[in-house]
Amino acid sequence: MALQLKEGFKKALIVVSALALISLGLFIFTDFFSSHSEASPTAETQEISKELPDSIKEVSRFKKAAEAPKTEEEFITQNLKQELDWVANVYEQQSKYPLTSRVIQDESLARTPEPFEEARVDMRLPDENGDLSPIGLSASVDKIRYFMGDPIIIQLLITGTEGNESISVNANLKKLGNANLLPADVALTSFDGNQTAFQTIVNTNTLRLAPSSHELVAMIKVKIDEKDYVTTVPFIFSQASARLDNVAISTQAGAYLNIPIEYSVFQSGYYFVTAFLDDAASGRPLLALQTEGPMSQGNDRLVLKAHHQALKDAGSPGPYVLRVARSYRGGRPGEGNDVPTAISQSAYAIPAFAFENYDDIPYSDPEVQERLEALRSLTGE
Repeated sequence: MALQLKEGFKKALIVVSALALISLGLFIFTDFFSSHSEASPTAETQEISKELPDSIKEVSRFKKAAEAPKTEEEFITQNLKQELDWVANVYEQQSKYPLTSRVIQDESLARTPEPFEEARVDMRLPDENGDLSPIGLSASVDKIRYFMGDPIIIQLLITGTEGNESISVNANLKKLGNANLLPADVALTSFDGNQTAFQTIVNTNTLRLAPSSHELVAMIKVKIDEKDYVTTVPFIFSQASARLDNVAISTQAGAYLNIPIEYSVFQSGYYFVTAFLDDAASGRPLLALQTEGPMSQGNDRLVLKAHHQALKDAGSPGPYVLRVARSYRGGRPGEGNDVPTAISQSAYAIPAFAFENYDDIPYSDPEVQERLEALRSLTGE
């Protein structure tokens, strides 16, 4: 009976531990955009996840230094307390800033993909026996999503050739399973002089597509010494719900740096934006910013707000560069997917603002404090 009670107590503690950590994870990792079908985790959510391994190591070292528990039940209880205490400390650190203005801890999570990086397909060509030859094809388009009017740059890189081959490259666009979208194939021309790098540009204004999102492919046909090969690159062609045209004059207002972003709105609705604020001199990502709100058809705007404490902790009064990473209208009931917005340029200059001109008001959220107190109560503090 004692053994059964001991095992039952152990299992109960493990279940309680798991449930507690899952609940706490919901407190900490709830995404700003979680109610929308295409929402992705925020940068600060991923940053906390990145910190887990080192923090767990710290907990492990703490465990070894602590006095060994006398019983298995005490060990499990102590282990759970230490894990909860770590979660509470991380949550307390993050609670210094609004969810819409967080300091970036891991710069890799805030990087902008390079052209031809997101949509790329690599393959090796077969030889006469069906085995892989030294020749490889790397086909790509310069980004993963396009809107009407955007130029599509199709690129093909060839490796492993000897330099004396006869090579020609042509391409067309297709909907999956449908006929070609261009009336004739377009030729890719070599831009390196060595017949190993080819490009062409397609004008999307000529495409006849319904006003909705489409999954398309660039079909690239390669002829090397009279042998024909085909490779394809998938990408998305979308209708834009709005276009981000400009960033208006930024101002210091109380405890915040307000950054208005101006849109031409084609579809009224509720919009969401994720952006990164970088230090202009070093290029270092500083803050992850988010905003949301309704916008009406015509000219409208949303405002990103950078909190002064986050800017100070990030260590830069500016000047800054704003990169809008994601912008979309939330899907309406029954509509399904969210509808992205076009973004007119990749980065916008933001001037410097002296720290002393902000109102030195600490950020505080009663709900956040209640959650923190609940976490602390679980750790016995």
